[in-house]
Amino acid sequence: MKVMINALSAKLGGGITYIQNIVPRLVKTDPDKEYELLVSNENYEKLCDKELLASRVKIVIIKVSGLINRLLKEQLVVPWMIYAKRIDVLFCPANIVPFLAPCKKVLWIQNIDPFVQVAGEPLLRRLRIWLLKQITVLSMRFSDVVIFSSNYSRELALKATGIDRKKTRRIFLGADVRRFSIADEDRPRSGILSVSNISGRKNYEILIKAYDSLPPEIKKRHKLKLVGAVDGKYRDELLALCVNSESRGNIIFTGMLTGDNLTRAYAESLIFVLPSLVESFSLPIIEAMAAGMPVIASNATCLPEMIGTSGLTFDPFNQQELAELIVKLIGNEALRRELSDKGREKAQKFTWDNTVIEIIKLFGEMK
Repeated sequence: MKVMINALSAKLGGGITYIQNIVPRLVKTDPDKEYELLVSNENYEKLCDKELLASRVKIVIIKVSGLINRLLKEQLVVPWMIYAKRIDVLFCPANIVPFLAPCKKVLWIQNIDPFVQVAGEPLLRRLRIWLLKQITVLSMRFSDVVIFSSNYSRELALKATGIDRKKTRRIFLGADVRRFSIADEDRPRSGILSVSNISGRKNYEILIKAYDSLPPEIKKRHKLKLVGAVDGKYRDELLALCVNSESRGNIIFTGMLTGDNLTRAYAESLIFVLPSLVESFSLPIIEAMAAGMPVIASNATCLPEMIGTSGLTFDPFNQQELAELIVKLIGNEALRRELSDKGREKAQKFTWDNTVIEIIKLFGEMK
């Protein structure tokens, strides 16, 4: 069986992490299949790390220039390539499939933005979400199997589209649990950490305001570290929300971190907070729990499903509730240890190896 993996859309943190972890494990665990990875000239260097290049996957590069050009080539060029190469299964882990691809199509809905409305978003953003929704719904209808990363995401999409439930699957994503769990428990920890692409739907306004309202002695001992890509203008808008100028000096935007730098950020911080409004799955939550960090997350979308009783949740529109939970957790070592232990245990259920096993089973059904 020949399987092509469409990674043309993998450009940001989660999409890159997914391909870099899934592909080497697929080709190693499933040697009877031939795997080809479709990448673009725009994401090749970011996507193809040493481990991926060392695997036996065949890398195919398509030259694109911008979003519209990529979408057109995805719909027009890729189907011809699949026909010429006699591909049996096309695996698209980023919401979009080439509709006319002459093979079995497996789609993974990683982004549930199209199915979630957030008040107050600018018109251009709403138009982009609307367009993504139309393409996503069409992709779901043209696919043989549609995968979701959580039960919440699946039920949300089923309600919005009415597609046949029988052709859907729920497969959890994974994290490199072993790498993040090697943190030294005796290492001094301080600070509040959040890891995500920093945008309006991640609700960082609430986290900034909650941090600004914390007692001065807490802010003095615990900086707020925000890890993830962020637009400079939006970063300035977030900092401007601080009433207390001293708060702004304690908020650190690191940009994207990978490898040892990311592992170190988890290992050195005291608590983890994710205030997001929209998540189909959250790798940073799993990474934080694997690193033994007590977690606070909003009770929006799939996050309660992921956390269970292993962390604390709050109303994502209630900054006072979030601030109170931060104060409570920082001041209660016994609670931190309890949540740390529960989180480490919970994280063991979310591994890339488990994800790959489920994907291989699904490919086996495509014969």
